Amino acid sequence: MRWAGIALALSIGSGAQGQEHASVRVPFDDAFGLVWVAVSVGAADTLSFILDTGFEYSLINASVAKQLGLDVAEPRLVPQPGGAVEVGAVADVALRIGGVRVAPLTLQAVPLGGLEPVVGRRLDGVIGHDVIEQYVLTIDYDRRTLIVQPSAGGILPAGDTLALTIIANEPFVDGVIRQPHDSAIRGRFKLDTGSLDAAGLNRGFLEDAGVLAPGQRTRTIPGVAVGGETDGLLFGVDGFRLGRFEIRHAVIGATLESAGFENRSDAGTIGAEILRRFTVTLDYAGSRMVLVPGAQFDDPPAVDRSGMWVVAAGSDFTEFRVRFVLDGGPAAAAGVRQGDVVVSVNGRPATEMRLVDLWRLSRQPDGTIVTLDLQRGAERRSARVVLRSPV
Repeated sequence: MRWAGIALALSIGSGAQGQEHASVRVPFDDAFGLVWVAVSVGAADTLSFILDTGFEYSLINASVAKQLGLDVAEPRLVPQPGGAVEVGAVADVALRIGGVRVAPLTLQAVPLGGLEPVVGRRLDGVIGHDVIEQYVLTIDYDRRTLIVQPSAGGILPAGDTLALTIIANEPFVDGVIRQPHDSAIRGRFKLDTGSLDAAGLNRGFLEDAGVLAPGQRTRTIPGVAVGGETDGLLFGVDGFRLGRFEIRHAVIGATLESAGFENRSDAGTIGAEILRRFTVTLDYAGSRMVLVPGAQFDDPPAVDRSGMWVVAAGSDFTEFRVRFVLDGGPAAAAGVRQGDVVVSVNGRPATEMRLVDLWRLSRQPDGTIVTLDLQRGAERRSARVVLRSPV
């Protein structure tokens, strides 16, 4: 049940005005390690957005904008990882996030439907930099709570403070990769709460910094971005450090082909697989981030151990189809093929499950057995997948 981390990036212009308010606690859903928040757009029913520090501006799914009758102006093609997409502007949109009313801003209308099968649910929009910069935000992954405070006078928790650098509406922090051949591979990494990966390196940094140890084992994997599919590598590192904290034996990725975005000058991204181990406070106005280790800090690396990538289909996202099978991986050894439909998992009908259930199951320890009932055309067959780390 291979997950390819969602990589969201957009370089376009927009404007927003901040609004002061009291500290507010907003519950969030942590499906796939992301921060899913309930958002109201105008008088519309509550929609499902993700909080994404890696996105320069806030977005609304183009199909949702159409359903709501919003006026989308100035449509144009914008280069994206995976390929160009049509983007338009929706001006003067009033958002409410929990009890927080955001001053009217311009949302970018972007087709996000290609990402919904990957998360197996609606993705109505993205809360990006233009909203995040207005507040002091604390993401408490353990309690699944987002604390929103005014940017002026926000109270930061006691913890380790790291410097943040905002470049072109993207937040960057210094990190260090430790490898057997080099214990201090330093880079500037973008914080990306919208990526499930521990870290995703750009190809230029991977090669120029000599990240891979001589003879190191890697796996070629697909990914997905706003513009379509991407190609990358998966491999292990001895450690990844943020400030004084080190995540040992992390499994990270690198983008090899992504419509030119793999050659950015920064090192890459830090995603939810690292960030979820902390309570993370973001103070963009103060150019700082505060980290407090959480209950998940010492968790072993959460990586797909099934050797396949399953996506959801259907209006209710309850049909699960195998999109990719890793050569030589556990799923391949069990006879799973691309295009197979998952009928049941460990005897439980797939119609009673959500895609996130399969995602969590694929991250169980090595040696865990997952029994699949598969439909392949007119043929029904079973597969016994023994989970194993890919690297």
